[in-house]
Formats: sequence, C-alpha cells, structure tokens
Amino acid sequence: WQILAILVIGLIFRLMMAYGFDALRGSGFRSDLRLFEFWATELATNGPFGFYERDFFADYTPGYLYALWAVGLVGQWLGGVGDLIKLPAIITDVVLAFVVYRMVLDLGVNERRATLAAAVVVLNPITWFDSVVWGQVDSFGTVFLLLAVRELWKDRPERAAILAVTAA
Repeated sequence: WQILAILVIGLIFRLMMAYGFDALRGSGFRSDLRLFEFWATELATNGPFGFYERDFFADYTPGYLYALWAVGLVGQWLGGVGDLIKLPAIITDVVLAFVVYRMVLDLGVNERRATLAAAVVVLNPITWFDSVVWGQVDSFGTVFLLLAVRELWKDRPERAAILAVTAA
C-alpha cells in the first residue's frame, strides 16, 4: 500500500501543479508544446498511417506519437488538446517511479528501501519541472530504457532490444 500511496500522491501533486495553478497552466517550452499539440490533432484527425509522409515537420519516433494520438482523440472529444498535451509526461513520471521500485526490488533490496527509491523519483523537483512546468517528455523514453535494462538482468535480450528501440 505504501508504494500505491506514493504513486497516487505523486500523480495528484503533478495534476494539481499542471491544472490547478493559473501560473503554471499553459507554461512550458511553447515551440515543442505547439508541435506536440499539432501532431496530436493530426493523428486524431488522420490516424497514424502515413504520418511521416505528410507535408509537415515530424522528428519523433513512433513510440511517443501513439501517446499523442490518444491525447488527440481525447482532445477532439473535449474540444481541443490544450494542456492535455502534458498528460503523457505526467503519467510516465509516475510509471517511472514504479519501474524504479520494481528494479530495486529485483536487486534484492527490501520493500521499504524500494519504496524510498520510488519516492525519490516521484518527489524529485527536477521531474516536476521537466514534465509539469516545461512540458517535456523525457520520462517517456526513460521508462522504456529502464525496462530494457531490467530485461537484460532477466537474461531476455530480445525483449531488451525491443524496449531499447522503443526508448530511442
């Protein structure tokens, strides 16, 4: 229950920061966020097939674009993407904390210390700034990268390769 409580607190805190404070609503690296919003809307309107052949700039690999597609579909239903664009990064910050928790347990550390490791990740102000304030998606690729490392530990190199490619 402790890990669940930490993850829920981390998620609620991030959502409050992103959507509850007027000073932070709409914050972020505008050129990236506008591009993410455009891609999300484009994916929701036309789907992912042929995305890279369309007449616009696209320099992200497909992994994150699937998350943007989901955001775009929700945005269509709600009348616009707006600050929803930060949701994938916010959610993957919390997922990242859980992945760290599982990895630390895999190393043989007790549950209390694994929970502390997850808390360090989810309560780290750098991650708040990166996803909630700045709107960047670094945690998205990091989740897949750490999962790839975990698969290597478990002697599953094929799965590790797939996850590493997805991270890239």
